Amino acid sequence: MTATPSPDEPMRSAPELPPAAAPPLLTGMARDRERDRLLTLANVHRMRGQLSEAQETLRKALALSGSDTPSRADAPIHELLGDILALDDKIVPAKDAFDTAHRLDPDRVSAERKYAQMTLRLAQEAEEKAVAAALLRGEKPSSLVSAAAQVKRNPSLALLLSVMLPGAGQLYNGQMVKGAICLAIYLPALLIVLFAPGATDFFKQVLPLLGGAISRQRDEVSPLLSLFLLLAGMIWIYAVIDAPMMATKTSRDTDPTKPLADKTGWEV
Repeated sequence: MTATPSPDEPMRSAPELPPAAAPPLLTGMARDRERDRLLTLANVHRMRGQLSEAQETLRKALALSGSDTPSRADAPIHELLGDILALDDKIVPAKDAFDTAHRLDPDRVSAERKYAQMTLRLAQEAEEKAVAAALLRGEKPSSLVSAAAQVKRNPSLALLLSVMLPGAGQLYNGQMVKGAICLAIYLPALLIVLFAPGATDFFKQVLPLLGGAISRQRDEVSPLLSLFLLLAGMIWIYAVIDAPMMATKTSRDTDPTKPLADKTGWEV
């Protein structure tokens, strides 16, 4: 029989159990399955717009390795983390994540491409900030000056081109639409005047008038050919005047030493 302790005897305390051991890290196939599960879950969070939850899930997936040295298997996690950071407009951390993914897996072309895109985006943002700061100071940014220096035009050359062919000076100035309109009006009008039936008789009648002589056949001048000749002459005069003026204006506007001036929109 078991002896029953008397009430006077002190109660014996139960033996202390050893502390519970920490759960071992996942290894092998179990770790790979857990990593895939977390990647899938992070993708679901991303599609739902839950970017913070997706980032936290991916950090849990990275913690499965159990070491400070990342492995090649962590490359897709870093790439997905970069995608989510980019969606959250965290460009610098996203670039670093893509860089890490490519370093872990050099054959991962998508991570390399995304790293280049983030680098380019950062460069563009830095350039835009520099341009905005220069404009606020009333200066011409160097990027705009270098681009403008490539479009400076020679007024004399623009005049010569327009004298030879109306519209050519406008094309030289970079005014493609205006030059094309001038050519589209001038060339057909000139061809009609030169090669239409009765053009020879027309010039025999018109040239004396242009020279100031009195022609007895003034009433016989073709009104249609006169209209086309007038149209061609007007286009020629307009092109000859416009081309050097626009070339001069372009050269003045692209002068890097000239400060920016406020414009109302009505300047010529």
